[in-house]
Amino acid sequence: MTAMMGELPGYAEKIDTGRHGVNVASNLAMQTAALKNILTATREQGVATDLLDPMLDLFRKRDGAGHGNEDISGVFELIRSRSNAVN
Repeated sequence: MTAMMGELPGYAEKIDTGRHGVNVASNLAMQTAALKNILTATREQGVATDLLDPMLDLFRKRDGAGHGNEDISGVFELIRSRSNAVN
């Protein structure tokens, strides 16, 4: 968690600027494949995936839209667009 917390300012800047392709360490395509594998292993162990399934759906949608080379911060664009549709 400590290491992840250190990434938050960078994610915030990418979300604020919309520049999700800058300084990418682990791109969304790789993160999508990793999350898919995590979910497979989780299911095989009999653990519920209710929290992670929607996340994988968002990852796949963003990756499928041609943003696989960007950071996972780009997933926020999908969440932002849903929020705007509700308002």
